[in-house]
Amino acid sequence: MKKLFAILLSALMLVYMMPLTGLQAKAAEKPTISATETTALPGEKVTIDLNLANNTGIGTLAVRIAYDSANLKITDTKNGSVFPESTTTFQESVTLDANPYVCAWMNTGNSNITTNGKLFSVTFEVSEGATFCSCTIGITVREAYDISGNPILIDTVNGAIYVTPTTDHTVVFKDWDGKVLSTQTVAHGKAAQAPQNPYREGYTFTGWDRDFSNVTEDMEIKALYDVLKHTVTFKGLNDVVISKVEVEHGKAANAPQPPTVEGYEFICWDRDFSCVMQDMTVKAQYDRLQFAVLFIDYDNMPIMRVIVEYGEAANAPIVPGREGYTFTGWDKDFSHVTENMTVQAQYTINTYTVSYFVDGELYTTQSYEYGQDITPAQAPTGDGTFSGWSEIPETMPAHNVNVYGTFTELFTVVFQDWDGTPLSVQQVNPGEAAVAPEVTPREGYNFTGWDKDFSEVTENMTVTAQYELKKFIVRFYDWDDTFLGESETEWGMSASAPAIPGREGYKFSGWDKDISCIKEDMSVKALYVVAKCYVTFIDADGTLLDTQAVDYGANAVPPQVIPPVGYEFAGWDKPYTNITENVTIQAQYKEQVFTVTFKDMGGATLSTQQVGYGKAATAPASTPSHEGYMFKGWDKDFSYIVSNLTVNAMFAKCWKVTFFDTVANEVIEVQSVEQNSSASAPKAPEHEGYTFSGWDKVFAYITADITVNAIYDMNAVIGDANGDGKINTSDAVIVLKYAAGMVQLDDTQFIAANTNKDDKVNTSDAVLILKYAAGMITGF
Repeated sequence: MKKLFAILLSALMLVYMMPLTGLQAKAAEKPTISATETTALPGEKVTIDLNLANNTGIGTLAVRIAYDSANLKITDTKNGSVFPESTTTFQESVTLDANPYVCAWMNTGNSNITTNGKLFSVTFEVSEGATFCSCTIGITVREAYDISGNPILIDTVNGAIYVTPTTDHTVVFKDWDGKVLSTQTVAHGKAAQAPQNPYREGYTFTGWDRDFSNVTEDMEIKALYDVLKHTVTFKGLNDVVISKVEVEHGKAANAPQPPTVEGYEFICWDRDFSCVMQDMTVKAQYDRLQFAVLFIDYDNMPIMRVIVEYGEAANAPIVPGREGYTFTGWDKDFSHVTENMTVQAQYTINTYTVSYFVDGELYTTQSYEYGQDITPAQAPTGDGTFSGWSEIPETMPAHNVNVYGTFTELFTVVFQDWDGTPLSVQQVNPGEAAVAPEVTPREGYNFTGWDKDFSEVTENMTVTAQYELKKFIVRFYDWDDTFLGESETEWGMSASAPAIPGREGYKFSGWDKDISCIKEDMSVKALYVVAKCYVTFIDADGTLLDTQAVDYGANAVPPQVIPPVGYEFAGWDKPYTNITENVTIQAQYKEQVFTVTFKDMGGATLSTQQVGYGKAATAPASTPSHEGYMFKGWDKDFSYIVSNLTVNAMFAKCWKVTFFDTVANEVIEVQSVEQNSSASAPKAPEHEGYTFSGWDKVFAYITADITVNAIYDMNAVIGDANGDGKINTSDAVIVLKYAAGMVQLDDTQFIAANTNKDDKVNTSDAVLILKYAAGMITGF
C-alpha cells in the first residue's frame, strides 16, 4: 500500500512540475443537441430542426425524438449538414411511453465529425382537430461515442410545437334596423350558425349581406330583405279587369283612369288603396245615369216630367187633349232615353161636318176645319114657308154641327154624342116627347144622361149625351201582404201611394205594377232590395285593412292580418257575422310566449320557463355536475327567445392527471383535465441530493387517466469523479488527467472532482481524493 501511494505521489510530483497553463481551467461546455420550437395551426405542416453545438468530436451518434401522435404526424425527415447523408438512416417506431418516435442513426466509421450545425430535420403535420396544446418534441441521445469508441456525454434541449387554434371571432347577426339578432363566438375558419330567419313586416327575408361559411375575422352580418309586393286588381262594371298594379307593401296603388261606360257615371272606387297591405281587388262604382224627360203640350205647357234611367223607356202621360185637334203622337222617340229631353205632343187639326136638314131630311153638308169660318148653305126652295136655318156657329166648333130648317110645324130633335156625332134625328110634334137613342160606350166613362129635357118638345133642339169618368180602387200591400191603404183613382190618372212603413234590412224600390195610368181596380205590392251595410276592418293601430259592402244580415269576410313581431293574432273585437249596421271591427293581438326547456346530460329536465318574445331565459341557478365530466355551458343562445327552445347542458369528458414524486413516493397533485387538453405541470418538490430533471410523460394532449412521474438525477458525490459510486485512486487519476488537459469533465464530474470547493479542479483535488482513499481523511 505504501508502495502504491509512493508511486502515485511521484506521479503527482511530475504533474506539479508541468506548466500550469490549462490546469486550472474551468470545465469545458458539453456538446448539446437542441430541438427548435415553433407554433402551428391545425392542419398546418411545420419543421423541427435538431442542431448540434459544442461538438468535441463524434464517431457514432443515435438520437431519438418522441412526439405526440394524437396531434402530430411525421410527413418527412431530412439529413442535415453535420453528418454525410450516406451515413444517416431514420427509423420510425410505434411506441415509447405511449408516444411514437423516430430514431436517427449516424455512423461515420473511421471519420471523426467535429463540425456543428443541423443534424437533421423532421416535418410534422398538425391534426385538423387539434385544440390548444403544447406538443413537446422530446430529445434523447441513445448512443454517443468518439472515434476511439469512448462514450460521450451530450446535453439535450427539448423542442416544442405550440398548437394554437386560430383565434375565435365574434360574429354578430343584425336586423335591418341594427337590432342584434344573435352574437356568436366562431372558431377561425369555421362557419357561423345563422339565427332563425327574422321577420320584417312588409318585407321578405332574402338572406344575409355577407358569407359566413369561413369566418376569419370579427364580422357584422346584416339581414337583407326584399319589400313585399302586392297585386291590386282594378275592375270596372261587370267585373271587367281594367288593370293589375304591383304595389310595394304599405305604398299606395296608382289607380287607372276608370273607363267611360255609356249610360253610367263613375262615382268612386269601392276600397281604399292608399296603403296596400295585401293582394286586393278594387271595383269601380258607377251610378246609372238618369235623365229628365219633359212632356209638353202643343202650347209648351208642361204635361209631366219623368225621371228615366239610361237606356230605359219613359212612360208617356195621358195627353190632356186639344179642342179641335187629334193627338197623333210625340215629336221624339223616348223608348231608349240617353239624354235629357223635351218631348212635345203632336196634333192634326180636325175636320168637322155641318149637316143641313130640312124637315128631317139631309139637305146638304159642308166640311170645315176646326175654327174655320162657316158660310151657311143656301136655303132650299119648296112648298110652304121655309123656317130658315137653325143657329149656325160663325166658326167651326170641335164637333159636327147639324143645322135644321123646316117647311112644316114639326120640331126637329137631334140626339148627338159627346163629340157631336149624330145618334138620332127625330121630327117631333110640338109638345110631344122625343125618344132617346142607344149611346155608344165610351172608354173610361160612364153614361150619365142627356143635357136637355126632351119630354115635351116645343122647339127644334139638339140633345147631347153626358158622361163622367170611371173611378177605380187601387189597394196597396206591403211585402208581407200587410194592407197599407187604398186610393180611389179616375180612369187614366195616377194612383196616390201611401207612406212606406219601411222594412228592416231592405230598401224600398217601387211597386210591382204601374200606378201611373189606372184603368181598372187593382192590387199592388211593395218591392224591396236588400240594404247594404259597410264593414270597416282596421288593425290594432288604427290602420285601415279593408272596407266591405255587405248585404244586411250577411257575413263579412275578415281580411288577412300580419301580427307585429312578438305577437300573435287573437281575433276581432266585434263579430263580423249577421251584419245589420255599419260597423268598424278592430284586430286584437296578444304577446307570443315560448317554452324554454333546460336539459341535463341524458335528457333530464332541469328547468322549464315561459318566456315572452325577444326576452331572455334564465339559466338554472344550480349548474349540473357529473363525475368525470366538466360543465362547458349551454348549447344554444337563450338571450333573445323567438320560438320554443330546448337548451342542453354541454359537458366535456375529463381525465385525471396524477403527478407523482418518485423520490418521496407520494402524489404531488391531481388535476381534472378536459379531453384533448393539456395539464399544467406543478412545481416539483426539492430533495437533498437530487436534481429534478423533468417528467416521464408528455401531458399536452390528455386522452386517458395518466400518472406523470417526476424524474430526479442524484447530485454528484464529492470525490467520485468517474461517477462509479466509489471514491478511490481511479478518481484521482481522472482528476490528474483533467488537470493535464488529457480529458474533459461533464458538469456532474466537475462538481464531484472539486473536492476543496474552490470552483477549480486541479492536483490539489487529486491529493485530497488520494488522502480519502488512503484513509487519511474522512470527508471533504
